[in-house]
Order: sequence, then C-alpha cells, then structure tokens
Amino acid sequence: MKVVTTEVTSEEGDLTTVTVSIAGGGASQFGEEGEDTLSDAAEPVYQLRGQLQDAPFSMHPKWQALTEEQQTALGHLINGVLVFDETSGKISKINSGATDSADFFDPFLPYDAIVTDDCLEFAKLISKGESTYLRPVFTWTESTQGSSGLTSSQLNLLGNIATPRGNPPTPSGTRDWMLTSAFQEERGELFVTDLEWTLSEKGGHSSLLYTEPTP
Repeated sequence: MKVVTTEVTSEEGDLTTVTVSIAGGGASQFGEEGEDTLSDAAEPVYQLRGQLQDAPFSMHPKWQALTEEQQTALGHLINGVLVFDETSGKISKINSGATDSADFFDPFLPYDAIVTDDCLEFAKLISKGESTYLRPVFTWTESTQGSSGLTSSQLNLLGNIATPRGNPPTPSGTRDWMLTSAFQEERGELFVTDLEWTLSEKGGHSSLLYTEPTP
C-alpha cells in the first residue's frame, strides 16, 4: 500500500492526531522499467464498455462495399458539389440559368448509371440532410494503482495498433485494437493510471496510418 495523504492535528491535553490515507499497492504495477508486464502485487481493474457513437456514412460497411466511383459520387453530394434529384433519381448539377423549374436539375451524365441499390439509398438520405449514423464502439480499459507511472514504451503506443493486456474479448474476423487513451494522476506517492484501447470496425485499423514505424 502507498501513502496518499497525511494530516497532523493537535488536540487538547497535548494530544496529536495523525491521519494517514493509503491506497493501492507498494509495488510497480508495470514490472521493471521498460517492461510491459504486470506485477502480482498490483492487481489491475479491467472494464469493457460498449456505446453508440455518431460516425460519417463513409465508415458504414455498406458504404465501404460500394465502388470507388459510387463513393466519389456520394462524396460530391455531401460536399454540395452535386445534388440528388429525387424526381429523376439521378445525381445532377444545378442549372442556375434555367428559367423553367423542370430544367433546374441537369443530370450529371458520368454518374447516370451508377446510382443504384445501396448507392441510391445513400443518395436519398444525403438529399434529406443526413450524413452520419450511429455505430457501436467498444473500449477496453485497464486501471491500476501503484508506485510507478506510465512507461515510455506505453506512451509510444498511443495512437497505434496494440494488443490490450488482461483478457479482453477476442475480436472476430479482421477487427483489432488500438491504444486510444492514456491517463496518469499522482496522489502523494501513489500513481493512478488508466489505459484505454478501442476496437476497430471490420477490416481493422489502417496499418499504414496506425502502426508504429520501425526505428
């Protein structure tokens, strides 16, 4: 156990009261310096949390299954470069010089044949002002108390694909974990630390963007 706070008060009759708050363990919770192991003396607490989070359409599995041309067309709708004409069911340009409302939308011919199935449904949603959806997000958190803080090797993994310690659920298929949060607080001689990993969508986190480069 480690001392967190001490308080000394004088009482009547020449009495002195010493109040000591202790918590955690007296050993390093991460093993020797530079190691990423846990000591038996500092038992960590693990927590799995799942919640819904707002995400852009581009992260939806059905969007990912579209062709690059379809994704580009829908991206132009979201950015306002092009519009979706619900009457004709086609991606169009706005004809600002039109005098007749029937000629207000000018079909963008390169995209004329690709707005079908899921691409068409996304286009309808975007035309109504929608561009996000709720996706499930799972995080795995390790909380510890002990005599040492976070190590440099742990801090270097922040923002990179990394396997959590403990016993997190094994992701199916091609999902993987990324270290997305690191927290440390000092309470006297006690270090309180939290590490959090986030589970990816199917396909995993990008190994190009989130793998630690080799020195």
